[in-house]
Amino acid sequence: GGNDEDGTDQNDQDEEQCALRSAFNGLCKSEKELQKAANLAEAVIDFDAAPRDFIVNSNLSEDLADVKDELDGIDSELNDIHADANAMWHDISGKGNNQVRLEDVDSNSNTTCVWQFRLVDTNAEKLLQNQSGIRVHRILKNGVYFSTKELEQLGTKKKELMGEYARKQKSVVTKAMMVASTYVPVLERASVLLAELDVLASLAHAAAYNGGAG
Repeated sequence: GGNDEDGTDQNDQDEEQCALRSAFNGLCKSEKELQKAANLAEAVIDFDAAPRDFIVNSNLSEDLADVKDELDGIDSELNDIHADANAMWHDISGKGNNQVRLEDVDSNSNTTCVWQFRLVDTNAEKLLQNQSGIRVHRILKNGVYFSTKELEQLGTKKKELMGEYARKQKSVVTKAMMVASTYVPVLERASVLLAELDVLASLAHAAAYNGGAG
């Protein structure tokens, strides 16, 4: 009877090794296929703009490239407006430069602004209110939030350009999504293989720790 048991154990080990090899080979194949999906994402998504803006690469279309040039110009204008705000605050307060902070506005907030300035000095409101072209939005414990006419106009310009970009990138996104959807079966196969490996690992664990029992 002992030889039969030894033979059965050997057969079980062979089957497990075969299953492991099959799962490993299957996952290697899936990994190569999914690398193509990763390459697709890298080719389509503009990672330099993320995470502030999620847009497709402008080199995929001449129309997109034109709008992207205008968007890139906004960054330079924004830096100039920020510098002007710091200079203005220095002039009216007599305090050091670079005290005005430029911050993105949460898209869920109830303002149409894209950016706002913030001064941590909550007493700054009195000085700001006396300046033309400045709008104080709110006063919180962490400072005074305000904007200038130029900052609001630039924010409006950016929103319009982003809307134009979204419209022009729509066809690129649609094509990319169609290609990306072809990788769903690959992910499903990989999921099945990982589940099989999980079962095999559980069996191996049980065999290793309970094999001597009884």
